[in-house]
Amino acid sequence: MSLASPAPPVTAQPGPAHTPQSIPLSDLRAALKKVLAGKDLNTISLKDVREQVCLSCGFSANALDPRREEFKKMTTEVVQTMLQGPHPLTRLTGEVEDEGMAMV
Repeated sequence: MSLASPAPPVTAQPGPAHTPQSIPLSDLRAALKKVLAGKDLNTISLKDVREQVCLSCGFSANALDPRREEFKKMTTEVVQTMLQGPHPLTRLTGEVEDEGMAMV
C-alpha cells in the first residue's frame, strides 16, 4: 500500500489588475464616496478629489487624467446627491413611496 501525498490546495489566481482606463465606474464611484465622506462638499477641489481617488485605488495621483470629463460628470452627480440628502420618506420608512400613491 503506497501512501500518496495529498494534492496541494488549489489557490485562486488573482484576476488581471485594473488599470486607470479599465476600472469600472462602479468601483470609481465607491472609491469616490469613501473619499468624499466627511468632506465639506461645497469647498472640495475636483482635482484633489480625483487625485485622492487615484491613490485610494492604487494608481498614481494623475492616473485618471485621461478620464477627467467622465470623472467630473460622475463626481458632480455624486456630490449633488449627497448635498440633497435622502428622500424625506426614506428617513422615516427606509423606502421611497411612489409619488402617485396615497399614504395610508
